[in-house]
Amino acid sequence: MEKYCNNCGNYGHVYKSCRHPILSYGILLYHKDDEGKIRIVMVERKDSLSYIEFLRGKYKSIHNLEYLELLFSRLSNNEKKKLVKEDFDTLWKDLWIHTETINQRVKREYSKSKETFNKLKEGILINQENIKLEDLIHRIETDYHENEWEIPKGRRKNLENNRECAIREFSEETNICSHQYNLYNNIIPLIEEYTGINGVRYKHVYYIGEIKDYCKLRIDSKNKDQYTEVKNIQWLTEEECYDKIREYDTKKRKVIEDLFSFLRIHHKLVIFKKK
Repeated sequence: MEKYCNNCGNYGHVYKSCRHPILSYGILLYHKDDEGKIRIVMVERKDSLSYIEFLRGKYKSIHNLEYLELLFSRLSNNEKKKLVKEDFDTLWKDLWIHTETINQRVKREYSKSKETFNKLKEGILINQENIKLEDLIHRIETDYHENEWEIPKGRRKNLENNRECAIREFSEETNICSHQYNLYNNIIPLIEEYTGINGVRYKHVYYIGEIKDYCKLRIDSKNKDQYTEVKNIQWLTEEECYDKIREYDTKKRKVIEDLFSFLRIHHKLVIFKKK
């Protein structure tokens, strides 16, 4: 059987040997409110990316304080408090919620991650100084009251095409089904491409869609795919998006700028055609 890559969707190689950036697909869904303002769906992550990386022990060395401080600088205030106050098992269960359903690869991370976390919690000796997790976090001056806000997206499942992946992931994170909106077929998707602080390349592909009828957004306690990944969900104006997007997320900000620029021109043309 020919090899298939779940990252790029091509045959001839597998995920681990894929030369493409890590690919995700999502939807920029918008509507015009009663005041004529354009709003799009944005979601707040349940956990910051840096929080997940730290708790899973995905960083290279516990002695690389500069990198650890960079991770901690991107945590929300609440996440920093949790790391100081809670034990590893409590944090691990809160991260995964349904620990019995996590895959074997993540389960294998548990023991090593716990050992590393506890070492740092108790203190490690660097340059004859005992450095503790609490000390590192208290050095951090960032003041984020929320986790990262993002455009709903995710990675493909086996044999999904790009569009199918975007529709499924968007539905899982927002509870909005494909029959509730129209996707633009003649518009090239917007791209967010960057290299993370972990050195990994990422590429997010966003289709543009318009909701047919306005719907209220909520977190569904019965939708495990949503509540295990999403903390909050809102319809946001362009200005509100900029307020939510963190200062280092310049590529995401550019996607939002390009989207709203396109939509302003698009709706002017629609109005002109109607006249």
